[in-house]
Amino acid sequence: VVSAAERADPFRSGYSARTARLAGALAGPLGLDAERLTLAARVHDVGMLAVPIVELAREGTLARHAQHLVRVHPTLGARWIERLGADRVIVAAVAAHQERYDGDGYPGGLAGADIPPIARALGTAAAVAAMCAARPWRRRRDPVDVFQELQQGRDIQFGGAEVDAAVDVLRRRPDLLG
Repeated sequence: VVSAAERADPFRSGYSARTARLAGALAGPLGLDAERLTLAARVHDVGMLAVPIVELAREGTLARHAQHLVRVHPTLGARWIERLGADRVIVAAVAAHQERYDGDGYPGGLAGADIPPIARALGTAAAVAAMCAARPWRRRRDPVDVFQELQQGRDIQFGGAEVDAAVDVLRRRPDLLG
């Protein structure tokens, strides 16, 4: 379902697969279950199905209703996969993948250690995968920019352990940036 939805939007095409590859590579250095993290990455944005594609393709500010749907997509996605019988760890990862280390994320405003480790890793992988793809409002980021953004986001958007793991993995596996 996620892959089919992504094919309808050229800017999101392959995003979940890229996120899953990176998440799987981050699992080992972070001491997480690679299978669970990879599966969570594959389905983490299923809640975005609630946002009209025409809104996602906008270059400007999203309409108010679309902004709301984007902010609740982690909760929607977590509920949907929970109803389908997903493991509680995967549900928790999907529910919290937009939280930020400093507490300014959504939907719950969780911070630091209150964010499940699998969700912190997933959020980092998803951010890197997003940076490595063009969006309607910006070009694809080059690897130097990705590394810089990870370092600037340390203890703000991302946890330090997640930044260190991502930088190490991406230096060893630059293919994950594409």
